Amino acid sequence: MFSGMQVSIKQAGETLPVWEILVLRSLIALCFILPAIQRQGFHTLRTSRPKIHFLRALLGFGGISTLILALKHLELGVVATLGFTNTLFVVLFAAIFLGEKIVRDRTIATAAGFIGVVICMRPGPEGFNEWTLVMLLSALFAAGVSTSVKSLTRTERPTSILFYSYVTIMLLALGPALYTWQPLTWMDALVVGLMACFATAGQTCMVMSLRAGEAVAVAPFGYTRILYAMLLGFFIFGELPAWTTLLGAAVIVASTLYIAIRERRGGLQPAKARM
Repeated sequence: MFSGMQVSIKQAGETLPVWEILVLRSLIALCFILPAIQRQGFHTLRTSRPKIHFLRALLGFGGISTLILALKHLELGVVATLGFTNTLFVVLFAAIFLGEKIVRDRTIATAAGFIGVVICMRPGPEGFNEWTLVMLLSALFAAGVSTSVKSLTRTERPTSILFYSYVTIMLLALGPALYTWQPLTWMDALVVGLMACFATAGQTCMVMSLRAGEAVAVAPFGYTRILYAMLLGFFIFGELPAWTTLLGAAVIVASTLYIAIRERRGGLQPAKARM
């Protein structure tokens, strides 16, 4: 779902300003989740943690804004690859802010996945693209979102988390969006609608997954997005992944599968020390 969202954002970013995309994305997403909130009852939106909701939305605003900018200037595969540096940030944030225990095998596997990310980045003398720093910043914001969502799932419903996030992001982007607003074509409307569909589905899956497991356990499974990005990049944008990208992806998938198998068997051993 998030890979489909990135494809839609990349397409929309060719004609629409960043802030307009944010407003339209949030507005359409709210239309999707309001029926679910109505079925559950609007009383489910009551919360005693407004500050955490605002923090989650603020981090989401920063993350999606920098993601849109990166997608406008980088290839889809590069964006997907750099996005997974957020796993290291998640491990750090989960230990500091959520009190989650550091698990040795899981941490080693996550580090191996990051090595795969470095391989995909192909560091060398070809030159430095400053937009990669923007994508790394987006990954940092994404890690903050995952950590705050994990905290919120202890007391809040997924629909409540999404509702406050979309409302806040829309309000934050509304001012600059009105100043830079561009008329929508039918194609623009279709792409933005698809983007909102993918975003809502992806956010719902993320919230449900974080409800089921620790943040440091859930994060590595997002590596599968690299495979989706490769396929979508090839069929939609004609991007052919380099051998280094394939090698890095193999390392990433191997580390993710290792974590999945060990979690299933209950074989992860906690480390003696905590961060």
